[in-house]
Amino acid sequence: MANHTHTFDKTALSGVRVLIVDDEPVLASTFCLVLQLAGAYARSAEHGALALATLETERFDLILCDKHMPVMTGPEFIRELNRRGDTTPILLFINAADYSSMEQIRDLRIDGTLAKPLLPAELVQAIRETLRRNA
Repeated sequence: MANHTHTFDKTALSGVRVLIVDDEPVLASTFCLVLQLAGAYARSAEHGALALATLETERFDLILCDKHMPVMTGPEFIRELNRRGDTTPILLFINAADYSSMEQIRDLRIDGTLAKPLLPAELVQAIRETLRRNA
């Protein structure tokens, strides 16, 4: 039987500031906790409009954004960031079973997609790789 220990370096994201934009409170809290355990500062907003307000007063190194949210969807939020000239790296969460997702996000300036569900170590690794590519 394979060892499914999913660990990561507790300083893997030391000093990194991440904004999580997701309307599912349990997932947002879980992502925040995982990132904090990896050394990051993580804050969440439950939809794009709240995330825009947060970005007025705080700077982040990376944004994790869900695609489907009320008030302002992930693509609407990202288009507004693009309009404002914000170049913060963005990873967009998509549902692995939603095959139409790729067509719907083709025109967005994003740095990658992450299919939910994902393991904590996969999340940390995706953030590290994205930050490395954007350094």
